[in-house]
Amino acid sequence: MQDILQLWKAYACENKDVDLSLLPPGIALSWKRCRTYGVDPRLEKGYVVSQKELAAAKEKNRILIESALPYMHKLFRILGFNGLVVSLSDAEGLILEVLYDPMGQPREACPVEGAVESELYGGTSSIGVTVRTKSFSEVRGCEHWLEKNHRWYCFSAPVKYRDTFIGSLTASFTGNLPFDYQVIENMISALSYSIERELMLKEELALQKGNEIKKTLLFRYTDNGLIGLNKAGEIEAVNSVALSIFGAAGVWEGRKIDELIHSRADFYSLIGGQKQMDERDLETMVNSKYVHVIISTFLVADSGSGIALVIRGRNTQEVRKIVNKVTGTSARYTFDDIVASCPAMKIPMKFALLATKSDANVLITGETGTGKEVMVQAIHNASPRSAGPLVAINCGAVSPGLIRSELFGYEEGSFTGAKKGGSSGKFELAEGGTLFLDEIGDMPLEVQVMLLRVLQSREITRIGGNHPISVNVRIIAATNKNLEEMVKRSLFRDDLYFRLDVLNVVLPPLRERGDDIIRLARRLLDKYAAESGLGHIGFSEAVVKTFLAYRWPGNIRELENVVQRALLVCNTHEIGLEDIPENILANRKQPDRVSDPAVTETYKEDEDARKKEILGNLLARTNGNVKEAARALKLSRGTVYNMLSRYGMDATEFRKK
Repeated sequence: MQDILQLWKAYACENKDVDLSLLPPGIALSWKRCRTYGVDPRLEKGYVVSQKELAAAKEKNRILIESALPYMHKLFRILGFNGLVVSLSDAEGLILEVLYDPMGQPREACPVEGAVESELYGGTSSIGVTVRTKSFSEVRGCEHWLEKNHRWYCFSAPVKYRDTFIGSLTASFTGNLPFDYQVIENMISALSYSIERELMLKEELALQKGNEIKKTLLFRYTDNGLIGLNKAGEIEAVNSVALSIFGAAGVWEGRKIDELIHSRADFYSLIGGQKQMDERDLETMVNSKYVHVIISTFLVADSGSGIALVIRGRNTQEVRKIVNKVTGTSARYTFDDIVASCPAMKIPMKFALLATKSDANVLITGETGTGKEVMVQAIHNASPRSAGPLVAINCGAVSPGLIRSELFGYEEGSFTGAKKGGSSGKFELAEGGTLFLDEIGDMPLEVQVMLLRVLQSREITRIGGNHPISVNVRIIAATNKNLEEMVKRSLFRDDLYFRLDVLNVVLPPLRERGDDIIRLARRLLDKYAAESGLGHIGFSEAVVKTFLAYRWPGNIRELENVVQRALLVCNTHEIGLEDIPENILANRKQPDRVSDPAVTETYKEDEDARKKEILGNLLARTNGNVKEAARALKLSRGTVYNMLSRYGMDATEFRKK
C-alpha cells in the first residue's frame, strides 16, 4: 500500500500526470473522474442532506430498507468484528441505514445517514464506484480518493430489482479483516441477492390479487417451497417445490395445515400476530415420514387473495451448501502447495493421490507439525467432492461432553442450554463434501462407538432426535498418535481403526526429508517477504547448513515460526546466523568423527547395504508383509515404506507365488 499512497499523493494532491497501472483498472478510472470533478482529496466533511430530505429518501425506499435490515443484522452477526460498519445506500449513493458497534468504532468515525457517497461528493469509494458501475466493488486503504478514508477497507454489492439498480449493501472495515477478500465478496453478494429475492417476493405478494397470487406461489419462486394459509389456517395455495421438500403429494388446498405438517411450530398463533418465525431448522412429520426443513414465515398484507400467512420451506442440504460457500469453508491448499521432492515423500504422495480417486476413508498419521491438515485439504481439492464443503473438527480441542453434539447436532430442548431450533452437527454441514476428524486419537470411546455406527449406516441421529438423517460424507482422519498401540491398550476401538485405515498416508518428520527442509524454508520465506512488501531475501550458506543439521522436533510448524522470526529481525537482504534463535544453533547435530568425505560416503554406502539386507531378510520371512516387518524392526510402517523407496525395493516381490 505504500506505493499506492505515493501514487495518490502525486496524482490526487500534486495534480501530476503519473502512470496509474499499479491500480486496479476500475479504481484508476474512478481517480480520473474524481480529478475531473475537482473533488478535494483532503476534504474532511462530505455532503450530507437535510433531515427532511433524508426522511423523504427513507420513505421512498421504505420497502428496500425493510427488506435489507434483517440481512444487514445477519451480516453484522456473521462477521462479528468490532471494526465493522454495515451500511445501505440508495441508487444515488445516499446512505439510508448504518449499523456499527459503538464499543469498537467511535460514532464520528463512521459513515452517517444522509451522507452522499457518490464520486462527485465522496470521491473514489466502494459505494461511489458501485453507483457508477452498478457492479460489485472493493476499495482498499489509500485507493480511496479522500485521505480521511485511507484506514478503511470497503466492499459494496449492488441491490437490484428486476435488473434495475436501486441501491448498494456495503461492509467497511478498519484493522485486520476477519476473512480473506474472496470470502467477504461472496458473503456480501449472497446477502445482496437475498435482499433482491425478498423485495420481489414481498412486492409480488402485496400486489397480486386472487388467482394471480396463487400462480406466483405455484410457478415463479421455484427455489423456495411456499404454502399460503388463510386466517383459519387452511391451505389456500402450495407450490410443487414445497411438496417436494416435504416429501408429499396429492391435494393440499382446503385442508388444515396441522393435518398435513406436524412440528414444534404453532402456525395458528402466527396468523394475524406481530411475531414471525425466522429460519428455524425443524424436524417435521408429513405422511408419517420425518424430514428436516428450514422454515420461516411472513404475513401478507390484505391482497384480496385470502392468504394471511406464507410458510417458506427450504431443503436443509441446499441451505448448508449456500452457507458453506458464503462462509468460505472450502479448502485453500492443493498438491501444488506441498513440497515433496525427497524420497521420504514418495510413498505418502502415492497414497495421497490414490485417495483422490475414490471415496474411501483416509487416515493421515505423522508427528505434530508435519503438514497433515495441508494434505487433507489437497486430497479434498483434487477429489470428486471438491465442489462440496470441507468441514473440520479437532477431536482433542472439544470437551468430551460436547463432541457428540458437535458431530451429530441436537434438537431444540434436548438439553439445558440447547438453542432454539436446535443445531446441525458437523456431519450435516459436510453434506456432499469431506469431514476432517483431526486428532482422532483423542476421541472418547463412547463417541467412537457412535462414529462407527455412522460409518456403517451412513445415517446420524441428533441428540434429542428420534429419527435418522441420511448423510453423504467422506471421512479423512488424522492423528499424531500410534493408533495400533492404542488399540492394543484398549484406548481405541479396533473395528473403528480398521474402518478408518483404508488408505494410510504416513507423513515423515521434517528431519527425514533432507533438502525438502531448504525448499520449504525458501517457499515460506518468499511467502512472508511478499506479504510484508519486501523484496527478495535469501538465506546465507551457514543458515542452510544449520537448518540441515537441526532435528526440527516441531517439524514444518517450527520451521515456519523460525522463518517468520528471522524475517522480522533481519536487517539485510540475507538471513544470517545472527537472525536464527539460539536454541536452533545450540541443538545442531554434531559432525561425524570421520571427516574425510570419501570415507564418509563409503561408510554410508556400507550402512545402507546392511539395512537393505536386513529389511530384505525380514520381508522374505514375513511373505512381503510390511506391517509385520515394521513390528519386528520396531518402526512405523511409514518409515519402512520410506526405506523401500530409498533402497529401490518392492515388498510384493517377496511374496510367495
